Amino acid sequence: MTLGRAFLLPIIFGVVVGAQSPSDSALQSIHADSIRADMRFLADDLLEGRGTGSRGYELAAKYVASRFESMGLAPAGDDDSYFQAVSLTRASLVERQTSLVLVSSQRRRTLSFARDFLTFASVAHDHVRVMSDVVFLGYGITAPERTYDDYGALNVRGKIVAVLPGTPPSFSGDARAYYGALAVKQENALLHGAVGILHLNPTDDPLWELWIRFIRSGSVDWRRDARGPDGVAMLSAAASAALFNGTRMSLPDIVEARSVPSVSRAIESTIADHHAARA
Repeated sequence: MTLGRAFLLPIIFGVVVGAQSPSDSALQSIHADSIRADMRFLADDLLEGRGTGSRGYELAAKYVASRFESMGLAPAGDDDSYFQAVSLTRASLVERQTSLVLVSSQRRRTLSFARDFLTFASVAHDHVRVMSDVVFLGYGITAPERTYDDYGALNVRGKIVAVLPGTPPSFSGDARAYYGALAVKQENALLHGAVGILHLNPTDDPLWELWIRFIRSGSVDWRRDARGPDGVAMLSAAASAALFNGTRMSLPDIVEARSVPSVSRAIESTIADHHAARA
């Protein structure tokens, strides 16, 4: 009698543990080694960066599709496949027709592409030309949930805004990652009516050479409504400092003081003429 009970308990226990939900079963099929193996292949130089439409991209896509199939995932793409065809536009910058000129009451300075500034080929426009006053706006961030707004009551409609990289020191975690993104700052500038944005660099950007290679590889995107101003450029440390020549505070002084919003009008009298053409 006692022996029978001893055998019955593990049998019942085994039935309860074995009755797992589909989600539990799926979670148990995920292993760190498997993820590591997938990432090692997809990040390999063999795929040449997986640029959109490139041979490396096609190899990566076919690999992911085969992994989906091996996991038993049902295809939901075109023609009962794992793929969906979309129309994309490729744009390349014509560097010899791309310029940026800073004009102040003191001097006119023509910047050199790649050395002093970088800009991106637009998939929406063959030619972009923007000429307007420049307004320095700190980090160029509007974060209502943090009661923080670099724009405040300033009217920047029709202007070019110049912004610092990153976020204020008080931002951290997800807020720093989100509000520090170039695309988010560009979209915010557009929402405030700006026609251009200059991304400043108070110090030399260690990724500058990588940016040059990225820009020269061309842009690939689908045509859509603008998500940023027409004129977008990144300035080198030297060009960023030159933008503040003749103003009451230098760029290093502003960064050191950490009183960004209080100097929003520091370079309003400067004119920037930005012209970019795509192939």
